[in-house]
Amino acid sequence: MSDNQNLLAEQRRALILDEVRRRGGVRVNELTRKLNVSDMTVRRDLDALARQGVLEKVHGGAVPVAEASTHEPGFEAKAGLELSAKEDIARAAARMAAPGSAIALAGGTTAFALAQQLLE
Repeated sequence: MSDNQNLLAEQRRALILDEVRRRGGVRVNELTRKLNVSDMTVRRDLDALARQGVLEKVHGGAVPVAEASTHEPGFEAKAGLELSAKEDIARAAARMAAPGSAIALAGGTTAFALAQQLLE
């Protein structure tokens, strides 16, 4: 990446993103030397890329965005999480239900808490 002083912002950002993905992270001072631009230019580029959600800014540089996990905990594992919030939501939603009305519920743990409230 030498002699890149005249690169357009989008070209610089594409090079930065490629470097982040290839190496698993970059440092601002490395990019300023490689791209032959100021640290403020690199920081602005990193800000723009972070806003696009393609990398994560960290102190002194950037790393790839963590891959979304495909593992979804099961109902039992999630049932014990955030109990107070689920109960608060369920109580508030149950108060909105008119007697005799039909209500469709999803299969989540918060909907289950609502179903329990509706039975009461």
